[in-house]
Amino acid sequence: MSNYSNAKAIFGLTTLIRINEKRIRYYRLALNRSDDVDLILWFNRQAGHLQSANTTLKELLSSYKEISEADINPSIQSSHWEHFRDLLILTRRNSLVDHCEMLERNALKIYRTAIALSFIPTSMTADVQEQIEDIEEGLINLKAIRQPRQLQVA
Repeated sequence: MSNYSNAKAIFGLTTLIRINEKRIRYYRLALNRSDDVDLILWFNRQAGHLQSANTTLKELLSSYKEISEADINPSIQSSHWEHFRDLLILTRRNSLVDHCEMLERNALKIYRTAIALSFIPTSMTADVQEQIEDIEEGLINLKAIRQPRQLQVA
């Protein structure tokens, strides 16, 4: 494999790991601040799926290079404004759901772009495609959470 192909794969995989780390951080913060059972379950499930997805991506990346925390740590890219904004969003359920949906849709675009531009080697596409399906399922579940539940009277 050429150096160019290796660089593309490293860039693609590292980008996916970073976006997932950002989502994990946000969902764990939201998990600790929410009192909505549906959202707590969703945050916990998403954080678990993302942790598993990142483990897979890091294994794939390790075949190209040694991974350091600096390669994948998104805290370098986070601003104080983002932290402040997150704290404000975490206090309102609808804003929280909207922000989660935005994060998931953004991740979905990045994943699809990485595949479309061949940043993900063909041999790894199946693993990444599974993660895309998880993101799509998460969006469906978020849509269900957004719908207010009707109390049923016996």
